[in-house]
Amino acid sequence: MDQFFDKLGDWLKSILSEEEGKTRHRPQSHDADYQDAWNELDDFLKTGKSEPKPDFNRDGTQNRGPVIPEDLRVHYKTLNLRFGASLEEVKKAYKKIISLYHPDKHAGNAEARKIATEKTQELNSAYAKLEAWFEARKI
Repeated sequence: MDQFFDKLGDWLKSILSEEEGKTRHRPQSHDADYQDAWNELDDFLKTGKSEPKPDFNRDGTQNRGPVIPEDLRVHYKTLNLRFGASLEEVKKAYKKIISLYHPDKHAGNAEARKIATEKTQELNSAYAKLEAWFEARKI
């Protein structure tokens, strides 16, 4: 794969190289990411190397990991957690709340047992979806 990028870089250099008296056309944009991409391309074309740069969010804070999809928000809420809590926090909250709703704790009351069973299924589903997301990304 490196050979492919080396050849692509050589090809781009040959097409975009600055000749004496000529300047390369560089599209203008007010998008900071777009300008960063052009600057990175210029650096690569001048040096032939691409320097890894830290990943930053638009607000200037350093990116700490993958963005958690919004559709998982409901599962965090089910477990009474703040959105974005870690897998360890999810496990701890799940164990704590599942012990409150376990159907065996409500054996004497049929209606309470039915509600506890439904709540337990909801908690199990939320935990399983959050755990699967974290495991798929090995966070």
